[in-house]
Amino acid sequence: MSALTAILLGLLRGITVFLPLSYSGHTALLQGFGLEIQPDPLYSLLLSLSSVLSIAIVYGGHLRKMAVDSVAFFTGRYDNPLGEGRLPTTVRTALFILIALAPALVLLPFRKYAVTLSDRVWFVCFAMMILGVLIFAADRLSRQGSKRDRTATALDALLVGLGYALGVIPGLSAVALAIAIGLTRGLHREYAVRFSVLLTVIPSMLSVFMSLLGLFRGGVDWAALPWYLIGLLLSVFLGALSIALLYRFLARRRLHKLAFYLWFVGVVALIVSSIIGE
Repeated sequence: MSALTAILLGLLRGITVFLPLSYSGHTALLQGFGLEIQPDPLYSLLLSLSSVLSIAIVYGGHLRKMAVDSVAFFTGRYDNPLGEGRLPTTVRTALFILIALAPALVLLPFRKYAVTLSDRVWFVCFAMMILGVLIFAADRLSRQGSKRDRTATALDALLVGLGYALGVIPGLSAVALAIAIGLTRGLHREYAVRFSVLLTVIPSMLSVFMSLLGLFRGGVDWAALPWYLIGLLLSVFLGALSIALLYRFLARRRLHKLAFYLWFVGVVALIVSSIIGE
């Protein structure tokens, strides 16, 4: 992989994984138009790790408290673990994350088929345009919800997780779909962003593990490691910035403006692919 390609992937990963711009859509279109950008196992590992590090920068305190409180709760170290009949909010969120990831687990057998759709440029274009419609509608039509850690329900988590699972389709965005469904379920905008972003941690860690296994099979371009590390740093920084911007856009009801970009890219790519016969 060339230095330029490695840096491009790092930029794309950081900007498009959390903002509703579709990382899978952009990479599929680039590959569809002849750019070879498939990362090797080492760079796949670093890119997946970059998402976790970006989340840790923004929500490190939440993750740490969630982990500590969950361990304390399940090991019985709370004097009054239910706290007036309620689970601690951090433990509720941890449990809801597991519930939300259930649809992704159920749909896992269909993942390989979904990935093959990335070869069809027209499909990716339409998927990106549909994503634009969804985030436009969710941002403009949904009212300010009030559900947070304490008042969100398991059904909310399950439906948000279903949206996240559908994000495996090239051209869509897992975080964007999760947020869109969360808003329609009455989640507070800050909580919808935080919960949807935190959903990314476990899948990203699993991707790191799978890429680590791939390292033992060879095929790693070690000479490109310096460029991979630059791509990693770019992805981490831009990923953290994107999470902050995501909440800012949503809080000010400006997320829908990103839909115009998705529609533009989708239409232009569709026209170009029709002309060149892709």
